[in-house]
Amino acid sequence: MKLSHYDRAMIHGLEIMTRPHAGAEPENHEMMVRILGICAERSSAYPQLQPLVREVQRISDNRGPHSGIIYPIQLAMNEFDRMCMAVHWDAAKKGK
Repeated sequence: MKLSHYDRAMIHGLEIMTRPHAGAEPENHEMMVRILGICAERSSAYPQLQPLVREVQRISDNRGPHSGIIYPIQLAMNEFDRMCMAVHWDAAKKGK
């Protein structure tokens, strides 16, 4: 799996959204959501990225920053990490 710049920006942007006060100001939240939306639209089609794309779509429907977005983002990030670990483990077992 080779991640594009859009994939990486989406991953890091979602991680930032889980930090307290990172997007506390409405204008910063709106900017982050706008950037994440572009990244999600242009992200690679890897199945491992789909939980993150779905989460970006969900947050873009929310109005303004609030702590309720943190836990679902963390769940999506955990799912992404588990799937990536499986891909890397399978490749390691095959000696790649």
